[in-house]
Amino acid sequence: MQCCSCFDRTCFDGSLLRQIRISTCPYFYGGQTAKGGSPTKIEILRKEVAMLEVELKTKTELVKKQETLIQECRAMLKGQLDKLNNELERVRSRNNVSLRKHGQMK
Repeated sequence: MQCCSCFDRTCFDGSLLRQIRISTCPYFYGGQTAKGGSPTKIEILRKEVAMLEVELKTKTELVKKQETLIQECRAMLKGQLDKLNNELERVRSRNNVSLRKHGQMK
């Protein structure tokens, strides 16, 4: 048995969405609707819209997770940059003091 159009599309996470499409497709069992006839164009379009909504929701959740990771990385990198800048300033000030002691700095 094959589903109406569920396998015609490929998506970013084929296995997960393919399972969702199979389990929610009314045409999967024998290729007919509950009425016994072939599916109408409206039924097919409604099903495709529902599948696209599931796909959109999944991708939106993925984007939100990635945005959170990016923000965490930025915060971590900012902390490392501040630490390195502080260390650089400490080394510069130490070098200025040692140069003054030896009379090499005006």
